[in-house]
Amino acid sequence: MKINNLYTPSHIEERISQLYIKKGILTPCDLSIENILTKFNFFVMEGDLSLAIADFGGIMLPRGLSKDKYIEKFHHELIHLLFHSGNQKEMHSLTLQKQEQDAQNYLLFTCIPYHMLDYIDFENENIIETISDQFNVPKNIAKNRIRKIKNQLLINCPEQLSLRMM
Repeated sequence: MKINNLYTPSHIEERISQLYIKKGILTPCDLSIENILTKFNFFVMEGDLSLAIADFGGIMLPRGLSKDKYIEKFHHELIHLLFHSGNQKEMHSLTLQKQEQDAQNYLLFTCIPYHMLDYIDFENENIIETISDQFNVPKNIAKNRIRKIKNQLLINCPEQLSLRMM
């Protein structure tokens, strides 16, 4: 089943896909952290905490993270670089909380972007494992992305949603 015929992306999903397409990030193979860094001219360094250094296009990630945590933290900080501004130490707590929630929610769209959904076989019984391997993301990210897609489809076109899907 081709999902892009049924699925309506959110504004932020479209923006992320437009940014990726403009940078030549077109297939799941293009989603490596190294490639994203190169295409956006960003860099990663290790430190004691996780943060985005917007003025320099940098991301600091804590030392010793597991592969899955590294991927998740990278995409979280990538969202901050792409869409947020301001010094979080100086902003109101509600603004900070909103930015953190956005980054956590939107990282699903940088990991598995809208324009690549046609690469996914939504009738695959092992969809979570397949997406995890195909997009090189942790299983929890694959599962949460599929859940968001399924929820949007249930709201917008429940009559066309395959019972086998997920």
